[in-house]
Amino acid sequence: MRYYEATTSLEAGPEDVRRVLVDVAGWPARDSGVGGVDGGIAEGQRITMRSGAAPGRAFPVTVTDLDPARRLVPAGACRSVCSAACGRMR
Repeated sequence: MRYYEATTSLEAGPEDVRRVLVDVAGWPARDSGVGGVDGGIAEGQRITMRSGAAPGRAFPVTVTDLDPARRLVPAGACRSVCSAACGRMR
């Protein structure tokens, strides 16, 4: 199975990162691979991401781990699609 991975480093405080991670309405503006997101961010919440690269395709994921100031971990069909929008702070 093919997959893609990307890493980005940034200098931002936990509150700035939290604001970006939970703002799913803003994900398409920050990631051309995300066409839209249905649902909200909460641990155990199921969200559906629509592909910007393949219009008409949707990928359901469940937020399996959430610490709003540190990490947002999805599980499901689009882990690689989520990687640019979701993340983990160290």
